[in-house]
Amino acid sequence: MKNKKRIAVIIAVVMLTLSMASTGFAKTAMETLTAYYRNITIFRNGTQATFTHEPFIVDGTTYVPVRDMSELLGKTVTFNPTTYRIDITDNADSGTIALQTKVVQQEITIKNLESQIATLKAQLADKEEAESEMDLDEMEDFLNEEYEEYKNVEFSIRLKGDEDDVDIQISVDLDDFYEEWDNLSTTQIKSYISSIVNDYLDEFDDADVEGFIEDSSMDEELVSFYVNSKGTLVYDFEGSSDSDDDDDIKDIADMEEFLDDKYSDSDGIERVELEEEDDDIYIIVQVTKTQWNDLDEDEQYAILEEMYEDIRYEDFDNTIYGEIRTYPYGSLLYEFEYDSSGNVGYVD
Repeated sequence: MKNKKRIAVIIAVVMLTLSMASTGFAKTAMETLTAYYRNITIFRNGTQATFTHEPFIVDGTTYVPVRDMSELLGKTVTFNPTTYRIDITDNADSGTIALQTKVVQQEITIKNLESQIATLKAQLADKEEAESEMDLDEMEDFLNEEYEEYKNVEFSIRLKGDEDDVDIQISVDLDDFYEEWDNLSTTQIKSYISSIVNDYLDEFDDADVEGFIEDSSMDEELVSFYVNSKGTLVYDFEGSSDSDDDDDIKDIADMEEFLDDKYSDSDGIERVELEEEDDDIYIIVQVTKTQWNDLDEDEQYAILEEMYEDIRYEDFDNTIYGEIRTYPYGSLLYEFEYDSSGNVGYVD
């Protein structure tokens, strides 16, 4: 037992000496210490660790071998016998390595999934594009389903020609629907035709489109129409072209007179005026509010867009916008503007 204690004291002295050297003391010293062994055991995460030297207690402090304890905690220990320097270096934690590996694997999985999603999206887009391509018969069925009835008037639509050069033939039996047809305004008829033509052109871009509405009971043409080279829909009601009165339009005053003659006294419109400032043309449309509001927004837009087409038809290149006011020069209802394609929108 004495030998065991003597050895313990020597070990303690050595460990103390190493400790003093590592903290930078310049001189060495030797001191006699009393060490106590109490069968100290050390556990890490519930598992007992095995040390090369048994831990002991000196003056109430428990001492354990530096190397054993450091390696238990996943550190690397080096000792320089010349300088008595001990270096303890962190090792990569196996748990951290496992986590980093898992993160990398998940990133690879995510990239693979993103690639698969992109492929599926492309396949879906191709499928939708293929499904959206109609032939002429399918388009005819679609138009009849969408437009077989308008404002209590029943129509029948036939498509003649091919997808790129089509004749849209619309029939109505005035023996059955004369009163309902007669109640339709010019603007409403144009709006109906425009919707059909736009749906067709949405499916078959750049197609040459012309057509008519006929009274099937009398085999008589009521309205003819075509899309001109500028992409504008031109109408001819019972053989009278919308542009027959355009020949004398020379300036903004002539255009104002033309628009006022064409649009006033219908659909609640009482007066149309034009103002020109620099490169802008400002349209002032005065309306009877109740009659104007009887039109739905699409019908109102159709009127304003037709005004735009009339102005552009005469090669006025000005920026065009305007307002709707109650007649005469009453409260402002809406301001409106056009995009580059002539589509109108109200400004809040």
